[in-house]
Amino acid sequence: MYDMYMDKIIIEPGTRGDLPEMESFFGTLFDYLESHINNTGWKRGSYPTAGDIESDIDGHTLFVARHGGMIIGSIVLDHIVEEGPGRVHWTVDADDHEVLSIHRLAVHPGYYQSGVASRLLAFAESFARAVKIKAIRLDVGEKNDAAIRLYEKNGYKYIDTVDLGPADYDLDLFRLYEKVLVRIGDNIV
Repeated sequence: MYDMYMDKIIIEPGTRGDLPEMESFFGTLFDYLESHINNTGWKRGSYPTAGDIESDIDGHTLFVARHGGMIIGSIVLDHIVEEGPGRVHWTVDADDHEVLSIHRLAVHPGYYQSGVASRLLAFAESFARAVKIKAIRLDVGEKNDAAIRLYEKNGYKYIDTVDLGPADYDLDLFRLYEKVLVRIGDNIV
């Protein structure tokens, strides 16, 4: 569903000043997950934590989506690709610095099904193209059907299912996805 307010969403780097609002944002998200089916594996006090958010801000990898000044979504963009044990056969051969990795894509429950997550993914792609990235990669818990549908709808290709080992989060297996931003054998497009 597309809402008229989507044109008014601003996506920008997260700052230290955003930390209290980000903690509140995730508090609201955890409240929702605790009262609904939680296929994300995210748990209050376990993951993601205030320390994770602070590290994302300090590492300049957190981006926030605002509507009317309020944070309604967030995404972490870095070069850390989770692969688990063994060799993953990605579509494009690339070094870590040539790949953008998506982590902790989150949307305020009041904005579910409004296109915010797709807007954050479009931002990630524009960001990646601007810095000449070859591919965007991500991992998602194999039971997180909503996120899987989101990624596939936005052009991400399923690559493999791997064990990333974070048993603390009640997750065993993760699906790896990739969106190639170059034509094989060509320059970055």
